[in-house]
Amino acid sequence: MAENLERQELGKAMGLFDFFTLGFGAMVGVGWVVTVGSWIANAGGPLGAIIAFAIGGLMLLPITYAYGEMTASMPVAGGEIAYTYRAFGSTASFYTGWVLCFGYAFLCPWEAVAIGRLVGSLLPVMKVIPIYEVMGFTVYLPLLILDLVVAGAIIWMNVLGVDKVAKFQSGMTNFLLACSAIFIITGFIKGSFANAQPWIGHSLKGFSTLGGIVAVLAITPFFFAGFDTIPQGAEESSEGMDYNSLGKVLSLAVGAGVVFYALAILSVSMVMPWKELVNLEFPAADAMMTIAPIVGRIVLLGALGGLLTTFNAFFVASTRVLFGMGRARLLPQWFGKIDDKYKTPINANIFVGVLTIVAPFIGTAILLPIVDVGSLCFMLAWLLVSASAISMRKNKPNMPRPYQMPGGITTGYIAVLMAIIFTLVLVVPGSPGALVWPLEWIVFGAWLILGIIFYYLAKPGRESITEKEREYLIFGDWALNED
Repeated sequence: MAENLERQELGKAMGLFDFFTLGFGAMVGVGWVVTVGSWIANAGGPLGAIIAFAIGGLMLLPITYAYGEMTASMPVAGGEIAYTYRAFGSTASFYTGWVLCFGYAFLCPWEAVAIGRLVGSLLPVMKVIPIYEVMGFTVYLPLLILDLVVAGAIIWMNVLGVDKVAKFQSGMTNFLLACSAIFIITGFIKGSFANAQPWIGHSLKGFSTLGGIVAVLAITPFFFAGFDTIPQGAEESSEGMDYNSLGKVLSLAVGAGVVFYALAILSVSMVMPWKELVNLEFPAADAMMTIAPIVGRIVLLGALGGLLTTFNAFFVASTRVLFGMGRARLLPQWFGKIDDKYKTPINANIFVGVLTIVAPFIGTAILLPIVDVGSLCFMLAWLLVSASAISMRKNKPNMPRPYQMPGGITTGYIAVLMAIIFTLVLVVPGSPGALVWPLEWIVFGAWLILGIIFYYLAKPGRESITEKEREYLIFGDWALNED
């Protein structure tokens, strides 16, 4: 019976601001520093790029509302696996969790390698002592050591406890915001609106005005991905958490992301003629170097802070999904073990930690297929969570919902539609964000096959308990929140 099972419990330490910095810090990493020039060039001007991000944020809002309702109603580790389990059962829960694991877990090694890449560009002196090449990319010993040290620090901090993680995330997010504020204000003061001309309609990629906006809109989901890290830590919320407010934090994080990206686009386009940005390696920083070198360096420091916030947030999210799946016996029970002293998911930390530590030895080559495949995994999870919100509204209308989607079930249907549109952009051949054939589809297929193997290995443990007992393992006391 459920009462005879030992349910592994995580520590409780996260407040509302911690959740905001988790989601916002995961979204706003280093990508804007590197790609803001291409956004403006593709959209045919800064206004086109701002419109694309505003539309992307608005399209995402219904999905964040669905997430908010589910998070507040079921604040347990692994978020999405709980929602889809309650709505559709074990199989849907497993596949939701497993595709999400790719998006989260492989962005950790991506960030680890990206740190060395950024530092190597900042300090070319670090690009010495080449060891070997992988797919044409050289691995340098000093940058390899740097990647391993940073990755090791993040991993160890996550072992020590969620309170350490939350303090680090909040501190680094504040640092990122401070650096970004200096950059944005300097751009407005020392820049010129003349540099932003023409504001829209002259895409450097040959797109029409509408086509340029759509081209940028297609990639916005990747730059907003990260708000969904918030549900992963919901079980670790501090005592007395206001779950209505927690549900609102997801939408707030996306809204803050829209404002941040819009200000960054506007500021950098004022610093120099935007048509010149596309040729710069780090447009936001390199452009600022031309008018305020110190501020340019501050931008790069902020970019490093952004890498760390994203790295940390996705490490938390990936380990909680793996832990939740292991605790529910959807993966081998080994993944569901916590550290007796620190109350953190120790074996999930080890698994993601190994992936992360291996990546620097592969180097920049590992960055190539991860972004698009990870984006598809996020879209599929968003689709399934939105569908779960609809199912729960229909089948469990009286379930306690501390936060409710504005617009009710209609918003749920809109969320599903938006998630389908985002997914189609990644799977329809010829679309701006379509996965590259065959490499990226092979990577996605290989991950699904690995998941099936793990699912098979978990079969004895899965069949040793009833569905009622599994529900207890997933939800704990929240399993009682029925109609």
